Amino acid sequence: MNLSIIRNDELRNYALRNDDNLYIPRVKHEFARNSICYVLPHLINGSSPYIKNKLFTHSLQGFGKYVKIFMINEYVTDCQIENCYVCTRQ
Repeated sequence: MNLSIIRNDELRNYALRNDDNLYIPRVKHEFARNSICYVLPHLINGSSPYIKNKLFTHSLQGFGKYVKIFMINEYVTDCQIENCYVCTRQ
């Protein structure tokens, strides 16, 4: 459980355009790309700015609940695909 979540702006003393993203550690082996230390920063960096901002302002449990609520509210129940095979069978 020693997962360190570090923002890019904490690593240096000057500003860059990716400072609001999380630091992604370098990996030497291909199997390390499946580790949580590598996958989690990629997932959070690709998510909504709302979720990124809540990472440092909420506890881990609060952040998890917020992400679940956000994902459930973003879920679309109606099919948006034209001529959908599954929808036309019903």
